[in-house]
Amino acid sequence: MTGTEYVARSAPDGYTVLFTSTAFSTNPTLIPSLRYRTPEDFTSIGLVITYPFVLAARSNFEHNTVPELIAYASKNPGKVSISNSGEGSGSALASALFKDATGVSMLNVSYKGAGPAIADVAAGHVDLTFTGMSQVKPFLDAKRVKILGTSGLTRLASAKDVKTIAEQGVPGFNSVVWWGMLAPAGTPKEVVAKLNDALRQALADPGIVERLAVIDGDVNVTTPEAFDKLIKDELVRWKRLLKPSDTAKP
Repeated sequence: MTGTEYVARSAPDGYTVLFTSTAFSTNPTLIPSLRYRTPEDFTSIGLVITYPFVLAARSNFEHNTVPELIAYASKNPGKVSISNSGEGSGSALASALFKDATGVSMLNVSYKGAGPAIADVAAGHVDLTFTGMSQVKPFLDAKRVKILGTSGLTRLASAKDVKTIAEQGVPGFNSVVWWGMLAPAGTPKEVVAKLNDALRQALADPGIVERLAVIDGDVNVTTPEAFDKLIKDELVRWKRLLKPSDTAKP
């Protein structure tokens, strides 16, 4: 929030830019007291990368697929628990979207960070969590968790045998964390175009591509116009989905 406000108040000359995430489109709903306007105080430069989550379960969870989970949770409202790395986090958003898309009721358990959220699933204290593959892999290798599905529209490059949630009977399900760049409102179009071009060149660097592949990210530099539309669509989606909920505190 501090950095975002700083950019909103900076000169629109292309020398101060914001690298931000999905939180940019959720904070206006979660934090009404923001001292900047989204998206009015900013000019989009381009989307940089998106990456999906895996839906991980404790190893002895009785169900192995998304349809099995939905069927059980539908008959047993609130009996299945799902952790997240904090209210408003990407994992909490994925949970909210999953529950909205399937109509199931699950118990939210919020933690301060992804580490504790996945650790308690691995320990068997919580049933499920949405988390990144890089975070869950050590527990997966140790057979302390299993993966029921992935949250993007395409399968992960590192787990091509794991079906997406959309493939498993939840058509169109797509919950990814995105990162992108913006500049202050009023930044000249020619400056925005130059920044977008520089961004494309940087993300074509083999070293950067290799580094980002670690998190199964999909590098996709869009036009400023496409990124602006994404932000506006996200603002509408999360305003509808982010509602007060009963959250268990570990």
